[in-house]
Amino acid sequence: MVEHVLAKDETGVRFSLPAPVKPYCYLNGKIVPLAKAGLSLSDLGILRGYGVFDFLRTYNGKPFYFHEHFARFRHSAEIIGLKVPVGEAVVRDLITKLCKKNRVSDASIRMVLTGGETRDGFSMIRPSFFILIEDLYQFPASVFAKGAKIITHEYERSFPRAKTTNYSTALMLKTKKERAGAVEILYTKNKLVLEASTSNIFLVKNGRISTPEDGVLHDITRGIVLALVQKLDIPHTCRAVRVSELSTAD
Repeated sequence: MVEHVLAKDETGVRFSLPAPVKPYCYLNGKIVPLAKAGLSLSDLGILRGYGVFDFLRTYNGKPFYFHEHFARFRHSAEIIGLKVPVGEAVVRDLITKLCKKNRVSDASIRMVLTGGETRDGFSMIRPSFFILIEDLYQFPASVFAKGAKIITHEYERSFPRAKTTNYSTALMLKTKKERAGAVEILYTKNKLVLEASTSNIFLVKNGRISTPEDGVLHDITRGIVLALVQKLDIPHTCRAVRVSELSTAD
C-alpha cells in the first residue's frame, strides 16, 4: 500500500494527503485498469453535476457497515431520481474483488452513480456506476491530541439527506480553509449549526451530547455514535444547535 504523504499548508499546519486512486476500478459492468476507464463527455455527472456517491472503508478487506452505507447510497439516488443498477450483494462482492486486485486490505471505497450519457443535456439513457479504491485518509495525530481549528460558512446543501457529488462550496473554500490553518468547514444557516463539509458535528456540554437533526446528512458514523451513547446511557439529544453554543462547549 502506498503511504500517505505528510505536507504543510501555507500556515505550517501539517496534514495528510491521500495517496492516488488504486490502479483498478469497476465501471459499468467490468473491473478495468483506472488508466483506461472514463466517462463520456456528455455524461450528466459532468454536464449537470447530477450524481450521488457514498464513501466507506474496509478492515482486513471487509467493508465496514456496508449494508448501512449501501442503503444510504440507494436512498441518496432515489432522492434525486436515480436508481442503482447493481444489487447490494453484487457490489459487496465487487469491493472484495477490487481490494484483492489492488492488493490492499484496509482502504477507502468510493461508490459513484451519475445520470449517465445524455443526448440533450437532460434525458437519461442509462446511469453510470463506478467504484474506486483509494488509500485511507487520516488526520495527523496532533488533531486528536491538541484539537483542530475549523471555519464556518453560511450554506445549506440543496438535498441535505442525499450524499450528492456537488462539493462546489467545499472546493471553493479550500484555499480559505488552508490559509486559516483549519481542517474543516462548518456549514451554518440562520445562526444554527448544520454539518461540516465531510463530517457531522457533536457538541458536548455538562455531560450531554447534542447533534443537529434537521438539514444535515444522517451519516453512518453519526448513527454509530448515537447507538453507542444510548447503549452506554450517556445523555444525548438530537436538536437544533445554535452557533453561539460552540464557543461555550466543553
